[in-house]
Amino acid sequence: MKAKLKLEHLSAYFPYQVKAEFKEIDDPKCRAMVIGTVGEIADNGKITCYDTVNSWPDKFKLLLRPLSEIKNNIDSYPIPLSDIVKIDSGKLDEISYSTTQWLLAHHYDIFGLIEQGLAKPINK
Repeated sequence: MKAKLKLEHLSAYFPYQVKAEFKEIDDPKCRAMVIGTVGEIADNGKITCYDTVNSWPDKFKLLLRPLSEIKNNIDSYPIPLSDIVKIDSGKLDEISYSTTQWLLAHHYDIFGLIEQGLAKPINK
């Protein structure tokens, strides 16, 4: 069964101007991709991006940072070491609220969406 992006995952990133990638036009032959900032989320999971001409893309991928990036640069993030250890061991449900908000605000993939094929890693 194919994984599907849940509204609860998408809405967690919404306040932080997360970007999404989708086809320029809704045509199977189209290969041109557009990146837009998610500006609106519908009940059915479709999005509207306010900085592109396209609206209501059905098939899109969020652009997120893999959690492995944070583990490689521990000194440059304002996260308590205890939370870094929890992130490293996969215990994301035990990290502090402020760390969770920071990770979401900086578009880190805390839900494993990249591994499920529902998001793409952001290039630095």
